Amino acid sequence: MIISVAQFQLFVLSATRTLAILSGVPVLGSAAVPVRVRLAAGLLITLVIVPLVPRAAAGEPMLLGGYLVLVAMELLTGLLAGFVVRTTFAALSIGANLIGTLAGFSAAQFVNPLTNMQGSPLDQLILLFSTTVFLIVNGHHQLIVAIARLFELVPLGTFIMGAGVKEGLVRLTLGMWLSGVQIALPIVATILAVDVAMGLLAKTAPQIQVFFLSLPLKIAIGLLGVTALLPLLLPVLHNMFNDTARHMLELVQAQ
Repeated sequence: MIISVAQFQLFVLSATRTLAILSGVPVLGSAAVPVRVRLAAGLLITLVIVPLVPRAAAGEPMLLGGYLVLVAMELLTGLLAGFVVRTTFAALSIGANLIGTLAGFSAAQFVNPLTNMQGSPLDQLILLFSTTVFLIVNGHHQLIVAIARLFELVPLGTFIMGAGVKEGLVRLTLGMWLSGVQIALPIVATILAVDVAMGLLAKTAPQIQVFFLSLPLKIAIGLLGVTALLPLLLPVLHNMFNDTARHMLELVQAQ
């Protein structure tokens, strides 16, 4: 089998977009996975998708300058599509950090292997739980289908960073923060009510050490709240992961 220069250039463009998208996936894009494994997975997915890529881009070999521009365009396209996947998990991280800060879990900070960023133990628990649900509901399969669909809707070299994409990024960012606050709101409201009650207790009975009393109480409320929250998160996560592929296609298409 002989591969032409134009076909090789097409494969590199496709691999650039695919690897950029996978960088936003919590499993393949995490620092816990070796670079060789991530690269091999991205190239394998590209080999499967390349036969489906429209052949308009596989004409004559392109000059280096124009080709580097196309590579940069595909890198931007993939990063934007991967950003949609990352916002889903970032919303969960925001909610977990809100709960952890108020409940006292943020006193212990660890480097999260999925995001390569510091977070509380509660943050890691929520992200590991959501990643497990992502794999159970075949979110990674839906993502691969969405990547193949993206090549059909936005062929190589046709992406434009228009006003629609910028508005979509603003909506996604606002939705990420809103979802994180909504997830944490019941537990946060309960902890704030405990703080108010402890403040009133400190005024009426100054001899009581309110600080030493409130800290274990808030931790206990946080643990009980998270225990009750995890089962309720299952349908929410399922809907969020089902909408991720649609939001990814809508963002890149909105030129």
